Formats: sequence, structure tokens, C-alpha cells
Amino acid sequence: MNEFILKISASKGYHIILNKKSLVSCSGWRVTIFMPYIKESIKKLKSNENIKNNFQLSEVRGIKMAIMFRTSRNIKNMREVDNIFIRTKSLSREMTYYWFNQIFKYNNVNKYKKKISK
Repeated sequence: MNEFILKISASKGYHIILNKKSLVSCSGWRVTIFMPYIKESIKKLKSNENIKNNFQLSEVRGIKMAIMFRTSRNIKNMREVDNIFIRTKSLSREMTYYWFNQIFKYNNVNKYKKKISK
């Protein structure tokens, strides 16, 4: 099982860290769309007491957040980012792992965007 951490930095936004390496980050107006999911995730978690603003995520939540952050990069349309949020949040566990592999191993971000826009 992989260790996903949500790191909150006031100046650099939100980062998903996988096994101590930064995987993806999100900042600016996109964060406002993902904020309900982030807050929901944080409520269910406990902060790492040694490091302020670091939250251990379950594997599926970490993967979903990483997919949201990565696929929303370079999108200027708020409605499109909102669509990514809604569709990614509703993915089944199996589809979450499938798309994570496609996006981060094979860099098929556009394939995911086309699939969820249908």
C-alpha cells in the first residue's frame, strides 16, 4: 500500500505526496472547486503531529485527488474543472486505479478528459 500525503502550503498551494516524492500540486481558483472534497478528506483524517498541515490520505482518496489535480492543470474553463471534480469523485475503486495508471504512467490525461466529458 502506498502512502499518500496531502501537504498544505500557504504560498505554494496543495500538494499530493506519494512515498515522500511530490506527485502533483494544485493552487489558485481550481482549489476552490476541490475544496469540499479536500475538507471532507481532512475531517476524516488526523494531522501528522510532527509536521503541521500534512495529512495522511487513504490510498483511494489520494489517487482521486491526484487525478483531480493533474487533469485540471492547464484548464481555463471553470465548468470543465467542476466536471472533472464531479466525475472523478464518483469513480469506482477499480476505475480510480485504472485512470491513475493511465494518467501517471502513460500520461493519458487527454484520454481521461475526453472520457469524462461524454
